Amino acid sequence: MAKKDGSNFTLEGIFRRLLRFMAEFSSAQRMLRESEVAHRTGLSPSTIRNRCTVGHSSFDPEFPQPRVLGSGKNRSAVGWLQSEILDWMNTRPKAYLTDQLNNRAKVAKNVRGHASDKEGFML
Repeated sequence: MAKKDGSNFTLEGIFRRLLRFMAEFSSAQRMLRESEVAHRTGLSPSTIRNRCTVGHSSFDPEFPQPRVLGSGKNRSAVGWLQSEILDWMNTRPKAYLTDQLNNRAKVAKNVRGHASDKEGFML
């Protein structure tokens, strides 16, 4: 129902309602399934499961734990809070291209050395 002054139907009133809707939508918690977490983080589904499994060699206590979504007997459906995944991603250190290139050069040099020693040819 419109207010008596008609502010809901003015451009300013519509703009205010739009901003309020956008603020509510962006701050809403959303659950992400494993495939979407994998897509957003760049990790494989098995790596995600390993990082959440206490006792596994790849366990990461900083990685967000999944939440149970199902209420049935098996309760196998799980999801991660979008905000927790984004927070975790923001805590990751920056990767610098020069470091990556230097590491690749070292690996290539080691591979060439091994291949030429054992096989008798250069790569």
